[in-house]
Amino acid sequence: MEKKTMGLEKYIRIYDNIISLESVSAIIRTFKDSEFIQAKIIKDDGTEIINEEDRKVGEYPLGTNKSHTETHWLRYLSYRISQAGADFTNKYKYVSQIKNVTNVSILKYEVGGHYNKHVDCCPTAYRELSFILMLNDDYKGGDLQFFDGEELIKEITPKGGRLIVWPSNTLFPHKVKPLISGKRYVVVSWMY
Repeated sequence: MEKKTMGLEKYIRIYDNIISLESVSAIIRTFKDSEFIQAKIIKDDGTEIINEEDRKVGEYPLGTNKSHTETHWLRYLSYRISQAGADFTNKYKYVSQIKNVTNVSILKYEVGGHYNKHVDCCPTAYRELSFILMLNDDYKGGDLQFFDGEELIKEITPKGGRLIVWPSNTLFPHKVKPLISGKRYVVVSWMY
């Protein structure tokens, strides 16, 4: 008997070639040797903890006070993310007051890196839309999967320059499977 899901997969939108492969290469070259810190998990009470059993990935938050190059990439990525966010909200008649891009970070997954099933919102981290921009695809493992309860509803094939957008709410649990080989670079961000 086929299991029924709520049809949520249609709200997980893929934008291919959101940035050029030349830009993808430039971002990786620029930041691959940066000082990545162990990414944290935000608990419902707002505290941030390191828990490598649930999330093992390096994070490099982009900021405007570090260098002109970093400021350029932050502004460029924020602009491209906001364009995709506007398209998403228009297509799905989603909450139209979403305007602000927040917390643009580059993540680097190395062998064994993963992020167990989770959702992107909690009472202290208000987010409306989630974004993952895949920078490279020359690795094994690290699959991005979405679930409806325990049922796998969508698995995203890696592709450089591919942006995935979905509502940040509790209806969209997702995970990154452990990386088997190579390095997986992505940009993550949210809009509210």
